[in-house]
Amino acid sequence: PIFQNLSTNNRNKLPILCMRCNCAILSPNVASFVDAKPFSLPFCRQAKNSTSINRFYECYRWQVERMFDFENIGFTHARDGVKYLICANCEDGPVGYLCPVTKAHFVAVCRLNMLPLRSKAVVESSYH
Repeated sequence: PIFQNLSTNNRNKLPILCMRCNCAILSPNVASFVDAKPFSLPFCRQAKNSTSINRFYECYRWQVERMFDFENIGFTHARDGVKYLICANCEDGPVGYLCPVTKAHFVAVCRLNMLPLRSKAVVESSYH
């Protein structure tokens, strides 16, 4: 399904949204799709008494060159030299990371939704 939503220049055709609060993270045609060697992100939820951080590996990601290209993103404090990206609205994450070498931002495809935005009238009526 992800490949259907790519433009001819491998960019996102649709807005990219937070999975938890549905807030827009990226506007259309801002992020480039990357299929590269796997990178690891910590799981959103960790076991309370665990001494290690559980992680998962993802190959598919969106690459965003500049911080100001995001609609809504937050950053964690650096851990082992890496800053993680979170939704600035609900603080869910990490959804990606800031590469300490290239300064490019990478967002995991599996941590965000790519959906067409509904009209404001439809969104408002769903809450009443």
